[in-house]
Amino acid sequence: MGIFQKSVIKKHLMQLDKEQVDKAFDRFNENYSPAKISEIKKLKEEEYQDGFLREIFVDIFGYTLKPADNYNLAREFKNQTDGKKADGAILKDGKAIDQMVYQLYELTNEEIEIVEESV
Repeated sequence: MGIFQKSVIKKHLMQLDKEQVDKAFDRFNENYSPAKISEIKKLKEEEYQDGFLREIFVDIFGYTLKPADNYNLAREFKNQTDGKKADGAILKDGKAIDQMVYQLYELTNEEIEIVEESV
């Protein structure tokens, strides 16, 4: 079972610029060989947290990581509703975009089952 309904995915994909998506996908493929993906899967969450932010959000999607000028991506972002910290957040006008706060997890088989059950 997928996280999103196919109609929701299709709707959002139609709104994307195909050229930008193709360029981002090319950058992703250049950066993530099967061997590298295999090595990443062996890492603990905290070992890859900075790599995840830089390699995906900065290098592929073009966000700017704090403390750079005009940043729109922050690590260890304090949740504005319950005070807990997320691993990172995409920001707009200095505030987290609700749908874009993320928590990175190692995915052991047990953890994958928990995530799948919560979806």
